[in-house]
Amino acid sequence: MAILSCMERQLLERLNVEANVTFAFRKSDFSRRVAHGTRNLRYVPAHQWPKQKEAPSDSVITYYDLDKNEWRSFRIGSLLEIR
Repeated sequence: MAILSCMERQLLERLNVEANVTFAFRKSDFSRRVAHGTRNLRYVPAHQWPKQKEAPSDSVITYYDLDKNEWRSFRIGSLLEIR
């Protein structure tokens, strides 16, 4: 199981509560990606809600991308900043 950094734990806490969190992470191609997301279902369209409760992955952080209107994820350890 991957160990979350303090910043990653803070991001998860904010994603679970807030409507829109801005953060940046390093993609697998080493480019920088700035994302606007949430995990709070109050701010995710009902038709986009997860169909079933999946076991959380221990290697990625999953979030609903408010710009792309899709669920996305990034690898633990690649978070660069939270705004």
